[in-house]
Amino acid sequence: MVLSVPHLLIKHTYLFPFVDITPEEYEQQKKISVIPYASAPPFSYVEVYVAVSTNYPTYEYFSQNQLSFVQDHGGAEIYIVTEEIGYGHIRKAELNGSKLTEKQRLFIDYNNDTIVDGYYIW
Repeated sequence: MVLSVPHLLIKHTYLFPFVDITPEEYEQQKKISVIPYASAPPFSYVEVYVAVSTNYPTYEYFSQNQLSFVQDHGGAEIYIVTEEIGYGHIRKAELNGSKLTEKQRLFIDYNNDTIVDGYYIW
């Protein structure tokens, strides 16, 4: 399955089924050091990208501006992936009043210029 998102091609493959990256490429991303040359672009966009849970183990992709789940998520675990573009300094995520824990992040580089445009965070 291939999804078309503006400036991004995403496939179901490998370790992270919602991102077109191999486990080896992910490990390489973790090794790359970032050297700041200028101010980062401000935080400009966030949306829930996908959700998966114990009760609904199939990925539920969110449409733009969708504010709630369509499927009945629940159970022992739920993973929510956000797409965040730009940089901010206050990161807080809650679900039904409970603080969520960040498990992992993967940077987004829309135009392969080695400048991080944002992150997928889950």
